[in-house]
Amino acid sequence: MLTAEAGKGRLLVIRADADSRMGTGHVMRCLALAGAWQERGGRVVLAGHIGSDGLRQRLSGQGIEPMDLVSGPPAAEEMQWLDALRHQPTGRAGESWIVLDGYQFDHPYQQRLRRSGLKLLVIDDDAHLPAYDADLLLNQNPGSEKLDYQIPPETVLLRGGKYVLLRREFLEARRREIADFSEQAARLLITLGGADPDNATLKVMEALQRLDLPAVQAKIIVGPANPHLPLLREWMRGGSLPAELLVDVHDMAPLMQWAEAAVTAGGSTCWELACLGVPALVITLADNQRGVARIMAESGAGLDCGWHHALQPDQLAVAIAALCRNRQQRQAMHAAGRALVDGEGADRVAERMLCFPFAFRPAAADDCRQIFAWANDPVIRSASFHRGAIGRQEHEAWFARTLADPDTLFWIIMLHGDRPAGQVRFAINNGEAIISISLAAEYRHAGLGSRAISTACCRLFAMGGIDVVHARIRKDNAQSIKSFSRAGFVLHSEEMVQGVPALHMSLRDTR
Repeated sequence: MLTAEAGKGRLLVIRADADSRMGTGHVMRCLALAGAWQERGGRVVLAGHIGSDGLRQRLSGQGIEPMDLVSGPPAAEEMQWLDALRHQPTGRAGESWIVLDGYQFDHPYQQRLRRSGLKLLVIDDDAHLPAYDADLLLNQNPGSEKLDYQIPPETVLLRGGKYVLLRREFLEARRREIADFSEQAARLLITLGGADPDNATLKVMEALQRLDLPAVQAKIIVGPANPHLPLLREWMRGGSLPAELLVDVHDMAPLMQWAEAAVTAGGSTCWELACLGVPALVITLADNQRGVARIMAESGAGLDCGWHHALQPDQLAVAIAALCRNRQQRQAMHAAGRALVDGEGADRVAERMLCFPFAFRPAAADDCRQIFAWANDPVIRSASFHRGAIGRQEHEAWFARTLADPDTLFWIIMLHGDRPAGQVRFAINNGEAIISISLAAEYRHAGLGSRAISTACCRLFAMGGIDVVHARIRKDNAQSIKSFSRAGFVLHSEEMVQGVPALHMSLRDTR
């Protein structure tokens, strides 16, 4: 995983809105990706309409630069922000990104953005458009692998719970967790989203008033865009509810860790609760939440309470009481939630963006046959210091030794997500590494060689502990010399390797 400043100087532009109509979910999950980008040295701009002063302050506190928009699509001025963006420093050319998160961004809108010269990541939850146009298309919802997206052949799909965008606070809280299950849960968290336009929160408060459970405490979270806040405050003052009303909470993780159970809307908060193992009763407030509620129930991480308008306070009170009294069920939901979402999705997405169009995975035993075929490719053999064909037994013995060597990083290069495109190895010694890399025949002569070398070395440097990478190349291998030069390698010396004239080139970490 990239953990250092792999994205130094690179720009991430988030196009998302947050107001009393659509809530804050789109912006809040983008904050997770923004944090992962910033941790890698990148810069973040948010272009959008933000209807809450509290959320504005949060963006400012995270170092996110605002680009205020007063109207959204299909207004004619909507694309003016893109023109303004052209005057922004974007870091290394072609390596910065725009992120779209919202249901209002249609296929023509996406096409126009892709022509801007920056890479485009589209975040989508339900494949509602007839077609999409993006470099990366992300659906973070578990179970989204079943959806059919109409996309260009070069678009990379990132789907499922491993890519859930959670802010760093949740991953850190997960690592600190100490599970403790009482016979009866008494600490309840109520969170119905940043806006809750239909005021489902009031219905939950009515259900809490009907609960027949001793010593119950509830914390009710109300988002900054909630238009019903005065009514909720008045209702709290007039009742005897054992609850606390919390407005515009900035640090949700401690509250979720405090809770023994939760009542939540079927939005991205479900994935936060799942990551921390909090058993959840899920209420659907909008069409786009039905899938989340279903996955929570199917995975065992939550219970699906259905649509808010069909749910009566008495019914909800019974469901809350039953969950609070069932210790075994809460234990099972805790384990299921943590298995569903591990909290590292923002890091994975940031890495895919920074390494685009490549991904790197560790070589495994199943790769032995494929690497054998690559190694005996005539072009690869002619570029090697030992040009003879490699026997299968010889290769298998070498492959097993290399996989087992703790001082060797051995990666398979994946192109556009799922296409094995080659291999790269780093032999590491005293803070330095020697690179060996090769691409499959179908990916040569497409300008990918230098990009693969540069990206692999960037990934290696970002892992920490390596200051310089060395390469030794046959002096008569003009194509490889050109690829390494384009990747930033400089001539170190001329040497003889296995009796063959060679160039020793090197690349230093200058981040």
